[in-house]
Parts: sequence; C-alpha cells; structure tokens
Amino acid sequence: MLRLALLITVVAACKQDKGPPCPQIVDHMLEVTKQQLPGHDDQMLGDRKQMIAECEKRNLSPAMRKCLMAAKTLAALGECRAKDAPRPPAPPPSGSAAPTPSGSAAPAPAPGSGG
Repeated sequence: MLRLALLITVVAACKQDKGPPCPQIVDHMLEVTKQQLPGHDDQMLGDRKQMIAECEKRNLSPAMRKCLMAAKTLAALGECRAKDAPRPPAPPPSGSAAPTPSGSAAPAPAPGSGG
C-alpha cells in the first residue's frame, strides 16, 4: 500500500504542467523578433544555445512560459518579461519630509542668512 501511495505521488508530480520547454520558447521569441524586425538574419538575433541556457537558468514559471509563447509582438514579449522583473521599493508618499537623524525634519536656512 505504501508503494502505491508513493507511485501515485511521483506520477502526480510528473504530470504538473511546467509550460513549454526553453528551446520552444526561444524559437518563438526569435520568430517574433524576425517578424517585427525584417531584414535581420539569425546571426544578428543572438546565440540560440546561449539563450536556451539562460532560459533554463532562470527557471521560468509555467505562467511566464505561457505568456512568452502567447506573445505576438516585441511589446508583448516585453510585457511578459516586465511581469517577471523584481519590483523596486515604492517611493515615500509626496509631502512627507524625510526625518533627520534626530527624528525631526530640520528647516532649511533662509538664503543669505549665512547659516
């Protein structure tokens, strides 16, 4: 019975949809690029093997892989990539003064006051 449970767990894990493989994604991205930038040959678009290696290194999520495969334009490819980029920290709300080391905002000296 334990073996059966283990077998079911392994089979279920193998069936998880990981999305399209990296070679398919890279080929699609190159094709979209060629369509959007006519006149560029394969050599000008980059090293396919290196692109595949980079894709595999990044370990893209299934959603990202599907997004890239669905993209029909360079802009759509960029939107997919932007979703994957880490978000920068939000700026502080406008109108709030940054506290000084003492914990209070110090007023700026008046011009010409010498201090």
